Amino acid sequence: MTPSSLQMIVPLIADLSDSDLYRFQYFLSVVPTVYVTDDCGRKIIETNQYAVTEQSHPSAGHMGQEVPGIFFKYDVEPLQLTIFHSHMSTYRFLIRLVAIVGGVAICTEWAYKGFEHLTNKIDRAKGNGRGIAGNGLLNGHLGKEG
Repeated sequence: MTPSSLQMIVPLIADLSDSDLYRFQYFLSVVPTVYVTDDCGRKIIETNQYAVTEQSHPSAGHMGQEVPGIFFKYDVEPLQLTIFHSHMSTYRFLIRLVAIVGGVAICTEWAYKGFEHLTNKIDRAKGNGRGIAGNGLLNGHLGKEG
């Protein structure tokens, strides 16, 4: 089975050069990682994540500038990455959903009351004296003078 049939990228496979002097450099960055899962009991998996980049170019080894060959440069990160993987229960999801809807409703009410207060202030500045909310059937001002 060849790596191409696995349908994954294999970073250490490179094209061969026509030149005799060629330099391949692979830079590997390793990050220590701990996965903590909470599926029916606590499970801890200690592993590493890595990233690979590569450079390749003809070497000018005959002039003494670069040595041809294959070089690996490792960089192990000094910090550990911890990933917590857990599923949210339906109960917790519903509580968060109700909190979000309630927060949106309260913010909408505050915006409406603020707009109403601003409109009343503008009407008073124009000289009505009562504002928009003061002219209505429920306030007892409709049809009465003064």
